[in-house]
Amino acid sequence: MSQIKVGDYLFRRLHELGIRSVFGVPGDYELALLDLVTDNDLSWKGNPNELISSYAADGYARVRGAGAFVTTFGPGELSAYCGMAGHYAEFVPVVHIVGYPAVDAVRNKKIMHHSLGNGKFDMYENMAKNITAATAVINYAPTAAREIDETLAIMMRAVRNGVLEESHELIKLTNLPTFTTAMGKGGLDESIPQFAGVHSGAGTLPAVKEALESVDTVIWIGNYPSDFNTGEFTTVVNKDAIVIDLQRFAVWIGKTQYFVSMKHASDDLKQDYLWGALSSFFRPGDVIIGETGTSAFGLCDTKLPSGVMMFNQTVYGSIGYATGAIVGVGQAIKESEGKWKRPVLVTGEGSMHLTIQALADMLRWDLKPVIFVLNNGGYTVERLIHGKEAFYNEVAILDYSMLSKTFGPAFESKYHGPVKTCRELSSILQDPKFGNAGCLELVELVLPPLDAPSAVIKTGAAIDAFNKAKAEQGPGLPDRPVFKFRTMSLMANDPGELSLSKLLSTLTHTLHPTTYVFATFPDTSNLPPLSETQMMFKESEGITVIVSKDYAESHKIDYFFPCKMISLNVTSSLEAVGFMAVIATRLAAKGIGCNPVSGFYHDHIFVPLGREEESSEVLVRLAVEKREETEKA
Repeated sequence: MSQIKVGDYLFRRLHELGIRSVFGVPGDYELALLDLVTDNDLSWKGNPNELISSYAADGYARVRGAGAFVTTFGPGELSAYCGMAGHYAEFVPVVHIVGYPAVDAVRNKKIMHHSLGNGKFDMYENMAKNITAATAVINYAPTAAREIDETLAIMMRAVRNGVLEESHELIKLTNLPTFTTAMGKGGLDESIPQFAGVHSGAGTLPAVKEALESVDTVIWIGNYPSDFNTGEFTTVVNKDAIVIDLQRFAVWIGKTQYFVSMKHASDDLKQDYLWGALSSFFRPGDVIIGETGTSAFGLCDTKLPSGVMMFNQTVYGSIGYATGAIVGVGQAIKESEGKWKRPVLVTGEGSMHLTIQALADMLRWDLKPVIFVLNNGGYTVERLIHGKEAFYNEVAILDYSMLSKTFGPAFESKYHGPVKTCRELSSILQDPKFGNAGCLELVELVLPPLDAPSAVIKTGAAIDAFNKAKAEQGPGLPDRPVFKFRTMSLMANDPGELSLSKLLSTLTHTLHPTTYVFATFPDTSNLPPLSETQMMFKESEGITVIVSKDYAESHKIDYFFPCKMISLNVTSSLEAVGFMAVIATRLAAKGIGCNPVSGFYHDHIFVPLGREEESSEVLVRLAVEKREETEKA
């Protein structure tokens, strides 16, 4: 019987996902794994630090469909968590591979380097569970292939559904005027006659704002009402308009939810001139990244040609992301067989400070990006929100003409600047050699400290007003509890709800990321510690426990029924009748078995691994139905 190394299996699976380059930083725990990279038709792209690795994998994934990076246990993975949170928040499919200490060291709780010195090895993994769609510790060869496949499948299912082709077809069929938000910028072909502009709440151009807010019907595809995407929640449509909101698992028409299956400026350079001028530079085949803040907002005022990809980190908003991500974009372009042509980065100097080492990778890998750096001597967005002249919104002054010579003296590059006037910028953009030099090109754009796109100014004012209003409320209790606890004296009285209709109509739930399993023990001699046990029940035949699958496999415990836990976020009385029966019946109608467990504070259900999203949908639909019944009554 032929065998395969676990690392080879993993890398072959990544290759099947379309990945051809793996980013990362070497560490002693994963050096043997890195020996296998090139054996599986993959290219290793080492980075200056793990944060840049995570950003590069993100940018690569947005172009190629999936990305991967490797770090070492402990400091390596912790350094990448900021980037990973961005992957999770923005639905970007990235695999983070961590080199782990030897199985024997973990099992015997040895004090190893990069650990916390307490013999425990799951603390970093537990942190990651909150910012990943799935985690798995591969420490048992017979189950490794299954765990790898399960984890990758969950990752790909968690990706935001792509409906760009369908959206363009809908626009052509209806001939309706079409708008995008800041987050959707770059997803729509802006050369089509139906394109009407970018809407970002209070910062929207007046003509665009009036056009959208005066219509009587809005079809909204993938509405994502985050603060940056709505100009601090100032997006408004006609209050009498019919809004059709197409989401991943459901469609809202008004307040009713339906579940369906869905496949010229002054001489000095200023923002009011910059973005229109940049529109003339973009061309088909460009992949453009706008950094969080002024750059992303400003790019909303550009007009993009057909065949352009543009994105930014609208939801998570981690500054420095774009400089790291352009590394991955550049590598993905090299592997795209001509589909994509130029990586273009638009960033601010403050954001660039965080990941400026990525320039070394851009140069040594010959990625040829065109980089526009907005240099206004500090954090413009923060200045507009609070502290226009505050020292803490200033950043160190760098010589951008020397950056390429510093990070890649052996490689060709070009510097343009400092550009201080509109005429200077126009001269650069009209030069046919610009953007076609075959090497990294960096343009330093010098702007006034408080100059920003109108959308940024208005959004900053809205945030400042919001923060001031909160401050005026005084130092009272926060709107979110810092700690949530019950004292033991509450045990004397059952605080739960008895009304079945109220329980069902107010039902919300939490789907936990951990995969759990059931296991049995004949007696108490070898039971898992209480800290690892989710549930324990003693019967005459033995003791049943629910523990994490990772714990069971790391301790060689036989288990059955891999499952996900869903907590029902209503507090039912222990005497409430029929609540769990209704839920179990609804799940059974979909062919989903469940194991319910009732705690004092909440009820929980354990559903088969792989059926958790369907189960979640059933619960949402049940709550909506009961709310509608209650309102009618």
